[in-house]
Formats: sequence, C-alpha cells, structure tokens
Amino acid sequence: MQQTLADNITYLIGSEEHLENMIKAPADIPFSDEVVMFLNDLAGEIRRDEDARKYSDIQTFAFWCRKASVLEMKRRYADLDQRIGRGITFHIAPSNIPMMFMFSVVVSLLAGNSNIVRLSSKYFPQTDIICRILKKLFEERYQNIADRIIICQYPHSEEITGYFSKICNSRIIWGGDNSINEIRKIQIPSYAIDLPFFDRFSFAVIDADAYLASNTKSKIAEQFYNDTYFTDQNACTSPQLVIWRGKEHAEEASEAFWKELKIVVDKKYEFQSVQAVDKLSAMCDFAIDHHEGRLIEDDMSLCRMRIDKLYSQLKDYRCPGGYFYEYITDNLQDLSVLMTRECQTVDVYGIERREILDVMKKNHGQGVDRIVEIGHTMDFGLQWDGFDFIYSLSRVVS
Repeated sequence: MQQTLADNITYLIGSEEHLENMIKAPADIPFSDEVVMFLNDLAGEIRRDEDARKYSDIQTFAFWCRKASVLEMKRRYADLDQRIGRGITFHIAPSNIPMMFMFSVVVSLLAGNSNIVRLSSKYFPQTDIICRILKKLFEERYQNIADRIIICQYPHSEEITGYFSKICNSRIIWGGDNSINEIRKIQIPSYAIDLPFFDRFSFAVIDADAYLASNTKSKIAEQFYNDTYFTDQNACTSPQLVIWRGKEHAEEASEAFWKELKIVVDKKYEFQSVQAVDKLSAMCDFAIDHHEGRLIEDDMSLCRMRIDKLYSQLKDYRCPGGYFYEYITDNLQDLSVLMTRECQTVDVYGIERREILDVMKKNHGQGVDRIVEIGHTMDFGLQWDGFDFIYSLSRVVS
C-alpha cells in the first residue's frame, strides 16, 4: 500500500504488517476447530469482563458465538468437506449497530476467510471493549487467528476503499442505499463477490384475540421494546408498522399493547428533543402525500399514526426513536402490498408462519426474508437477507 494511504489508516486490531501477511495467507476450511475454540474463548472472556457485562448487545454476541451455539450452526451443513473459504473478506461495517461488525467477522471466519473491517468514525464503547478483549486473546494465544483479522478506521477515502476492494475475494457492505451504490462503483476483482445489506423495512402482525388472551402482556412489551427501541428503530429488523388482525377486538388490544409498551419506554428510553421535530416532519410528509393518517398517540417518546390503507412506500416515511404506523384488518391478504424487495422481517404474535407464507405465495411476493416471533427480530443467523453466509463466503471444490 502507498505510504500516503497507509498514513490515513488507524489500526484498532492488526497492522500494516498483518495486512501484507494476510494477502499471502491461504484460505481455511469452514468451521475449523481452531476458529470454533477461539470463538468459545472469546465468549468466555466477554462473560468474565466487567465492562462487557454492562452491554446487553455484547452479551448477546458472546452467547451466540460460544462453542455449543457454533456447533449447532455447523450441524445444518452437510457438505462442508467440499468447501473452502474464498480468501479475504472486506467488511464495510454499519454505523448504527455497534456490534454488527463482529457478527460480520465471525460468519466470515466460520466460512474460512481472513477479514479486513472498516469501522465508521462514530464512537461506540462496545468497539473499545471488544478490541481490548481481542488483543488480550491474541497476545496469549491464537496467533493464526490474529493474522486473519484486521479492524481499522479511516476517513472516507475512495483510494483506501479501492485498495482493500482490489485485494479482497468477497466484500460485505452494510449501509444505506446511497452509500452501497457509491461503494459498488469501486470495482472488486472479477472473481470476487459483493454481499450488500441495504435499507430494508420490517413490520409486526399481531392477532388481537391472541394478544388479549395472553397473560404475559408486560413481557411482550419488553420483547417489542427490544425489537424496536433497543436500536432506536435504526435497524432494518425493527418494525415501523404494527398491523392488528381482528377488527372486532383490535381497538381493545391496541390500547392495552401501547399502554404496556409506554411503561417500558418510560422506564428505559432516553428521549432526545430533536426526535420530536423528526417525527412531526414524518407525520406531515405522510399526510401531505397520502391525505390520511390520524395521530393516536402524541407522546413524543411513543408516536403512532393510524392509517386506513397500506402503502408499499411506507419505508420512505419511517422515523427512528418510537414512531409507528398502525393498521387494522380482518384479511391478511392486505399485507401483500408490503411484500416488496425492501421488506425484510415480519414480526408476529398469534400468527402462524404459514399464514404469512400463504400471502407471499398467493401474491408472488418478492420480499420478506424472515418471519420471527416478537422479541427475536435482532437474532442474527448464518442466513440473512436471503443470503447464506457459509455458502456465499466459501467455494465448492467439486
């Protein structure tokens, strides 16, 4: 790498020397014993670390990458003997989910690859904690793994991104539509692949009768809070719309649901005054364009707009920090208009998975990659947005 470019890179893990060695390093087999043991020890160090215990997203990551969890993932793949990693994966991490960069690294390690990660300049304490724990592990053991992970930061630079793109075998891009399109203008080798994870839209579907019959309404509120407020609704997995099935009891269920959620929000959420302006702007934009919408809940930490029709463009009117659209129906076929390529996750309660699949099949829906129970939208897996990381980031030797 040219010295002028190298001078603008800050290495949080690794160094320029590691980079030179990485270029020459061979690919590994998927789910190698060394990687599995490393991840288990990483999980153990995280659980023992006093600072790491303060962050639930770090603890979630540790639980996910412990040995028992990884071996359960491995059991789903029957043809690993024919596979080997592609080589170097270049990750462009998102700026809104602190721990996403580590999930990205781990799936690539498990597929048998070395990794270069570009983090945004936005500060997250989780990054410091994870990098400190990684350095400790690398100093004590796991030199081979240390040679396969570089985590760095640099200002927006087409030249540096271009260099890392030139030497990679796969590139994972997490970001908004515009940023992904700009990065994809930077070429990768003809044999390399891009895995873009772009802006998506998610919604929840709740059966009113099932909700009213539940004796765990406070738990459901906690789970929905984790699905939404935990990431300020910035995650693609966070529902922006709540759909109630069952008009007869929907009003009663809706009132109870939002009342329970407000209790959790008041207890846990720190509202920023600037969010009020953003929410008012989103309301006005939607009302002007669609000539409808009724503000039901006007507490700025929890706003909801009742609508009488579903629109495929609802993604364009979303707003973070507790802003929801709400719709009531007796017919799940209404959901078909939402099932575009931009739709990622359907969050359900009291709704069978097959019911959502039936709507998709009947209407040839091109979207929806995940159907999960409330409280599980943030559960990360080896299949994401329609991609299988192990298969996509490894190659078959036939």
